[in-house]
Amino acid sequence: MSYSHIIVGGGTAGCVAAARLAAGTGNRVLLIEAGPDAGDDPEMASGAASLLGRAEYFWPGLQVSRGAGLALARYFQARVLGGGSSINGQISAWNAPADFDRWQALGAEGWSWADVAPAFAQIERDLDFPTPPHGVSGLLAVRRWPETEHDPLSRAIAAALIRRGAACIADANAGFDDGVMSLPFAHDGQRRMSAAVAFLRPLRGAAELELRCKTEVARMLIADGRARGVVLTSGEEIAGDCVILTAGALQSPRLLMLSGIGPADQLRAQGIPVLAERPGVGANLQNHAILSIAFWLRRPGRPAPGSRGMFSMLRYSSGLADCPPGDMWLTSKAGLAWHGIGRRMGMVTTFLGKPFARGTVRLGPGGRLEVDQNLMGDARDVARLEQARGRMLDLLADPKLAPVLTTPVAAQMSERAHRLNRRSWRNATLAGVGGLAMDLLAPLRDLVLRRVVSGGRGPVAQQPLGATIASAWHDCGTCRMGAVDDPLAVTDPRGAVIGVAGLYVADASVMPEIPSTNTNMPVAMLAWRIAGWLAAR
Repeated sequence: MSYSHIIVGGGTAGCVAAARLAAGTGNRVLLIEAGPDAGDDPEMASGAASLLGRAEYFWPGLQVSRGAGLALARYFQARVLGGGSSINGQISAWNAPADFDRWQALGAEGWSWADVAPAFAQIERDLDFPTPPHGVSGLLAVRRWPETEHDPLSRAIAAALIRRGAACIADANAGFDDGVMSLPFAHDGQRRMSAAVAFLRPLRGAAELELRCKTEVARMLIADGRARGVVLTSGEEIAGDCVILTAGALQSPRLLMLSGIGPADQLRAQGIPVLAERPGVGANLQNHAILSIAFWLRRPGRPAPGSRGMFSMLRYSSGLADCPPGDMWLTSKAGLAWHGIGRRMGMVTTFLGKPFARGTVRLGPGGRLEVDQNLMGDARDVARLEQARGRMLDLLADPKLAPVLTTPVAAQMSERAHRLNRRSWRNATLAGVGGLAMDLLAPLRDLVLRRVVSGGRGPVAQQPLGATIASAWHDCGTCRMGAVDDPLAVTDPRGAVIGVAGLYVADASVMPEIPSTNTNMPVAMLAWRIAGWLAAR
């Protein structure tokens, strides 16, 4: 059977593209996802922390380097229908207008704020602000939890920030100045609005769309300079008139390289014939570097059972030379895991919203991914993270937070913590008894936090930055779009791979530069736009 469109990768971008290409078009669309269809898994209602123990939802064995001299770290990249939108924190930020004006300045013609703002509105249904510029009839429900439902930690942190002079922003998706704002979530008040729920569920069973999960693509079929379909790891060949990569900023460049599209030297080193030399494939990797400080929540600071965390965000400007305004953001979260210890813990995290460092995705032996995020590759990024650590420690030392939290430590997801996060009767019992004991015995609490959470390291301020830095799951830029005469551009501004007809990329990898906040909403926006152009052909 031949398809009009084959979409490789059923994450946010793939679900959005499939919905736009299949709904009422008469197309024959195949969506291929390497991971499972989670369906109505009740755990999907929660945030990412409680899902990290579910190995079936992540790429197995994936490790990344965070920078030179730093050890490889386990990396939780989603491999499930809906992708990151099925397991992430559900934050649905539009991002700042300046982010997209930068895209246009970098060669992505037609991606300025004036160009993309209508698409944001088209895909969303804002339940709190049902007036322009927001959308009122889109498939993705977006809402904010009212302050009366915020947990005690979130309220206490927000109050401390306001005492320090932070302004209050009523709508994070319309006010882009610095200040404290309630986060918009992909949620309809009853359940998580993953891309699989919002965009695919209305098409389940439709003749125009075929969905194949637990199916992995090995490479694209390319003949005479045109994509003709895909080859699965099983050896099966599937023909299609158009192939759209939506596998994400790590897997999409890998699949391009396995198909003979990428840096010629890397391809030849792996014995892959060069069909289209594009040196930019795998280059320009960006992610949001993060720094977190965890702590024990005293009883007044703990969330009610079943409540959701991470309600507000502070956007602020570092003020350092050469750094743009609104380049940093800070969040707090009460309840870090499902078990008795995790429910008693909280965390503040600072994200480096506009990093300068660039990393790489390379193809290793046997098609293995070699990812270097290079998070500390620019001195301006390091300086801002050092500044952020000082700001967080100062914030947590606020006397009015003393009734809410104690014992700040550098947050590191150690292997012990990973093992404890796997859902089992044994772990529930251990963490339940341990949580009660840590409430009663302060020396035991401090010992566990410093050895298990912080990896046995000393006070936060004395630790090397590289030992505590991590990254969000916001990889982007590795197949960036640009002008067709730009030697480092991989696609043109409409997502078409330069030099190969019938092949497109429509995910975070085409972003010329990382947006300043979460990437899920802009990924949905760009997949919507690229799929719309393809549907109109």
